[in-house]
Amino acid sequence: MNGYYLTERTLKNEIKTNGDIKIYFALKGIKLLNMYNYTTLNVRNFINKCNSNIENDEEEDDDVYKIVILKKNNDILKCLLCYEEEDYYIEDEEGNFETCLKDDDAKYIYITKQTNDKENNFLQIQPEELKNHENILNLKNKLENINNKKLFLNIELVINDNEYDLNSIVNKYCVSGNNILSIEFLRYILHDYLEIELENEDYKINIIDKNVVMFDINKNNSISIIENGGYKIIS
Repeated sequence: MNGYYLTERTLKNEIKTNGDIKIYFALKGIKLLNMYNYTTLNVRNFINKCNSNIENDEEEDDDVYKIVILKKNNDILKCLLCYEEEDYYIEDEEGNFETCLKDDDAKYIYITKQTNDKENNFLQIQPEELKNHENILNLKNKLENINNKKLFLNIELVINDNEYDLNSIVNKYCVSGNNILSIEFLRYILHDYLEIELENEDYKINIIDKNVVMFDINKNNSISIIENGGYKIIS
């Protein structure tokens, strides 16, 4: 095939010298190399995707939940609650989980299904629900379906001259019974999701709800998500 195109180009006077022939084959080689690299990349991506799907399926088969505890001293404690058949175990690398509950150091506790789905919703639970074997087993039924409420169109944090869009983050916590946007909650999401620290408490959060009602809150407020699909501003 190359010989055919080479002859055709020669007849068209596109190839006249040995130098032209070298250039012709060099360009062909580059095209073949690019095609090889492109095909190799696609195959590698396909294999990685297949492996990732297998790993994800294995992970999602497990009843694993991520627990986030906002402590009264503003520290954040994280661990995993893993259910297996009729039992469970806690993965707590720092070993502070039981001590935190025993000393009543937890102010807010949020829990979510541990998967690679970034849109998983968080449910706020009470410390008592994690304090004994029976309560933790009963908690599993409560965690089966955590549905969030589409309550807000926009949530914007303003600190000095900086503005941060919190809408996609906060919406995962808009679940009935949850308390959100307290100063402790704000410290947590800024640290975990945006990797910044709340150094100035003189902030304002501008909010537009689903009915296009606009209002703002500050460090003295939080929002409680209520059962009827609404919310209440707490002062």
